[in-house]
Amino acid sequence: MHRQFPLVDLTPYSLTFCPPPGHQFSPSNTMPLTEEQKARFQDFLQDSLEFYVSKALKLQPTIRYYVLALDCNIQENCEICTALNDPKSFQDTAEKYYADRDPEYLRTEIKYNSGDFNNSSARIEALDLFPNQILEDSQCQSILNELLKQMVIFMENPKSSYHSIPKTDNFKVIVYDHDQDPSVAFQAQHKLYPKPEFYLG
Repeated sequence: MHRQFPLVDLTPYSLTFCPPPGHQFSPSNTMPLTEEQKARFQDFLQDSLEFYVSKALKLQPTIRYYVLALDCNIQENCEICTALNDPKSFQDTAEKYYADRDPEYLRTEIKYNSGDFNNSSARIEALDLFPNQILEDSQCQSILNELLKQMVIFMENPKSSYHSIPKTDNFKVIVYDHDQDPSVAFQAQHKLYPKPEFYLG
């Protein structure tokens, strides 16, 4: 039996999947997920989000975080990296890898991008949701939409560890693919779920 979570209707909207160079993709040709894939999303992703976030909070209970992210590489076995990052870890990463860059570059090109979550303290865990499966370009849009839906369910579940995360005043949540501009993802998320956590500003 699949675990039951409160449902959120996101069907009027969608995030925009941006395929890698050389790949052709049309949103009108989106291939819906199978029922088996949807069930795997609900069971596996909800369980992993709860487990990984709870684990991070137990290891570092006093840190205040500014972002919770699903940093995804959808076409590579639907790899999903769950990440939490805090201001000090971001600053450490900036000083280690981007010391010659100006603050504007860090703000627009690193923060909330994959480079934001390369630090081992930020990456909680990476998993392959569909290992050894070849995913069609036409499935990627549906997968990205489902990932966002599952994040919203996690946020809306009153018993989830999401509510225990110590948050900064400008705490954000982002679900995006490696090939997607995070600023675009934030815009789409806010249309789907108009709360401050989903809006970059």
